[in-house]
Amino acid sequence: MAILPTIIDILMLVFLYTIFLFCYDKKRLILKKDIMINSFWNKLLIYLLLILLSLSVFQKNFFKNIQFVGASKKSELISKYPQIMIHRVNTVSDLRNSRIQKFKKIEFDVMYDTEKKAIIMGHDLGSLTGKTLEEYLSFENEYFQTLWLDFKNITDETYVEILDELNRLDKQYNLKSRLLLESSMVSKNFSKFSDNGWKTSYYMPYSLFQMKDRSNPQEIKEYATSLSKQLKEQKVSSISFDYRLYSFIQDRILNNLDDGIRLNMWSFFVFDDTKFNQELPNWINDSQIDNFIVKYPRKYDR
Repeated sequence: MAILPTIIDILMLVFLYTIFLFCYDKKRLILKKDIMINSFWNKLLIYLLLILLSLSVFQKNFFKNIQFVGASKKSELISKYPQIMIHRVNTVSDLRNSRIQKFKKIEFDVMYDTEKKAIIMGHDLGSLTGKTLEEYLSFENEYFQTLWLDFKNITDETYVEILDELNRLDKQYNLKSRLLLESSMVSKNFSKFSDNGWKTSYYMPYSLFQMKDRSNPQEIKEYATSLSKQLKEQKVSSISFDYRLYSFIQDRILNNLDDGIRLNMWSFFVFDDTKFNQELPNWINDSQIDNFIVKYPRKYDR
């Protein structure tokens, strides 16, 4: 990606090169008379050394003011699609990158460690980072507008401890006003989080893909009726699902749910200037959609 140095950096380098040429022509100050300066290689060497010296002197200011070409386009896209949220921001490095790129919404994964009695960052047992949610939030420092917390293992046995910990962290990091708590928990006990002021979302199962393919009207109706009852008992405010299920859920499920239910989706779209606008489905601007997760290129992909 191209970079643009600031005008001040360019002027300073031009100034240095001008001084060098003046001194070179007059054979004084920098160059002593007994140095061989007539050969091409000697001149080239002197130029290279001076360039390296100049970059060394102005290195801090030069790189501090680097601007990435296309940054303004990314800001425009973020403004155009306020639902956009970055996928799996599970590490401090990912946090820093998301902040530099000016994203306002992030999604991350956690699990509850019953032995340590702590909420740990990570998507599954094989990818736990070792950092606690509290350590993570201390770096996040209330910067992001919305946090989508995908909690992987809330159970009837652990929900009380998890709720107590989240309530404690809310007092430090202002979480309830900006955090969406997502879980695949089907128990009525998930309602305890809503009772405590948390915005919650039910993680819709991938088995809906098979149901969609079978397209059995009676099966779909029975599931939608059962889901409606579950969501009311759990007092959830939204559902979350793979974006490829949008049309199916919109056409076959939502008409059985409360009108106020909100939608959150994840996708495999990559936030890219050249293709992002063209690939997004037209329904991205559905007013019922609160959050839409996309991927963002990283140095590594976990």
